[in-house]
Amino acid sequence: MIYQISKVQGSRFKVQDSRQAGVTLLLAILILSSVLAISFSLAAVLFIEVRNSGDLLKTEPALYAADGVGEQAFFDLERHACTSNSAGCYASGFANNVTLNGTPAILASSTPVFVDKVKTGSTFSSTLNNYSFCDIPTGQSGAGCQYGKVTVSYITTNNNNDPLYAYLCEYSPTGTYLNTPCAIADKSQGYWNNTGGSLNNDGSVTMRSYSNNTVSWTLTPGLQQQLILTNPSGQGDIYVQISTFADQSGNTPKGLPYVGKTAVSISTQNASVGRKIQVVVPNASSGSVSGGAVCPVGSVSLSANPISVGGTSAASAPAGFSGGSFSSDMTSVATVSGSTVTG
Repeated sequence: MIYQISKVQGSRFKVQDSRQAGVTLLLAILILSSVLAISFSLAAVLFIEVRNSGDLLKTEPALYAADGVGEQAFFDLERHACTSNSAGCYASGFANNVTLNGTPAILASSTPVFVDKVKTGSTFSSTLNNYSFCDIPTGQSGAGCQYGKVTVSYITTNNNNDPLYAYLCEYSPTGTYLNTPCAIADKSQGYWNNTGGSLNNDGSVTMRSYSNNTVSWTLTPGLQQQLILTNPSGQGDIYVQISTFADQSGNTPKGLPYVGKTAVSISTQNASVGRKIQVVVPNASSGSVSGGAVCPVGSVSLSANPISVGGTSAASAPAGFSGGSFSSDMTSVATVSGSTVTG
């Protein structure tokens, strides 16, 4: 007898852990949040780049306008062409919607903190980095520059080994000295300020980018001061930052006056972009070409006028002209030899 045997498998049940519910949803939210954050970051970067590109397009016209007015200011100052410094002295209409922000202002002093360059090879006698703290005649009673502190910082460049020599001259306007104050590089003269550190024999303080790169001098407000910077090494130009203060604690910034110079500040605007330049022109002195020189006006006179064909006439310049020569723009009509004109 054959019996059929069948295998009955028991039912299987799978019980899910309720703590894992919603994990997929949370993961999706985190991924979407990350994508959204990246999108916003990229959008912010693109917005900044687009805005900067627009500013660059507006910068060039504003800069060229400021430069053009700067040329006018330079001419006016050098030639005394417009001593009133009024709005009529300068161009006011520009292309590309550029405007002049008011009349260019004549400045009495520099900013309290500024950067300057000390040219390579500059010595005590040849340096252009000579800063007077006031423009008061020597011997004037009770006169001082009213400064309390000055700080010079060596700006690190590729010329890290080049020494900078800083002299701080301080003297009484009514004092008696063996020679003109600040004229002799010798610490025994008595007018070289030593509050900035140990002085070299010539009265200077040595500064380098890696050693003694910032020097501060304490000043007496009732005295006059002069800062002199030299770079005689000849290796490369040195850049410095100069900060001046009215008090000895350094809490009241005070810019240096433009002694022997005239400065004009020009500001232009092109939509949201503004540009500003400053023109500094040395004042004319009796020993140099005068900024107020005026060209004489007149025309060439002829001894015989008109000149007949084949005839000659002697040319003479108007009063005030000297050292020039005569020439003809139409040699087919008349030729010139010296001061003789031949028709």
